[in-house]
Amino acid sequence: MRSIKWSLSILCVVMLQACQTNKSSNIAVQGHRGDRGNWPENSLEAFKSAVDKGVDVLELDVVVNKYGDVIVSHEPFMHSKYVLLPNGESIEPENQRSWNIYNMRLESIQTFDTGTKFHKDFPKQNKISTYKPSLEEVFLFLENEYGRKIFTSISFNIELKSTPEDYGRYQPYPENMVGVFLELMDSHKYVRYNLQSFDVNILENVKLKNPSLPISYLVSDGSFESNLKKLNFMPDIYSPNFKLLMNELDVKNIQMHGVEVIPWTVNEEYDIQQLINWEVDGIISDYPERVLKLR
Repeated sequence: MRSIKWSLSILCVVMLQACQTNKSSNIAVQGHRGDRGNWPENSLEAFKSAVDKGVDVLELDVVVNKYGDVIVSHEPFMHSKYVLLPNGESIEPENQRSWNIYNMRLESIQTFDTGTKFHKDFPKQNKISTYKPSLEEVFLFLENEYGRKIFTSISFNIELKSTPEDYGRYQPYPENMVGVFLELMDSHKYVRYNLQSFDVNILENVKLKNPSLPISYLVSDGSFESNLKKLNFMPDIYSPNFKLLMNELDVKNIQMHGVEVIPWTVNEEYDIQQLINWEVDGIISDYPERVLKLR
């Protein structure tokens, strides 16, 4: 009898571990700006590295210039922290916004080096000469590297970078910006993606133009309830700074509304493990290999 009880106890432990493993394996690993901890952000090389590591989702940022190009960039200007002028010289922080991508043509944008300058926040980042690609170029690059089948294995979390004070100066107004973006994506129907933004005007416009497109609401402060009041609809995904999630109840409360929880940007193993234990739906990280290992 004792041996039977002992066997049942072992079986229960094994089943519980299997259940926990299955839950954690459902957490989508997102490479932030590709693989920013290891390669220049939002570069073709960073996206390839993330795919090779086995991420589920490529997270990236896009801006739109006045010529209708959708460019992969976190800022609508050339940031002094990681961009060099075409002649190799540094950009002074006080002058960086004078290099306004909105007013630049794609061929000019791509003469700036975004990969060889030392990045103090990511000292182990591989240094290579690279540039800001167009979003279409990213899709074509991945298809060339892996074949069209890659788009059945990975999806994209695409942020439309938008700030109300920049409307008409560093970016199009939301209606035009969303229109240009959706037109591009409509010509690449094989790409699976959701759209994210901090700007509720962008989200509202997307919802109006494409109601079936999954939308992620990015937030950097405030509670879930207070942030929801700023939107006229329930987003598919709630994507907060991970520090806004205080405990597992916060996660479950959001999920009870039928909304996925995908926090950003989670780089330390302790924080990654905690969020895995809380059963978030995805984790955005500059070091996707750390999330993949713990998952």
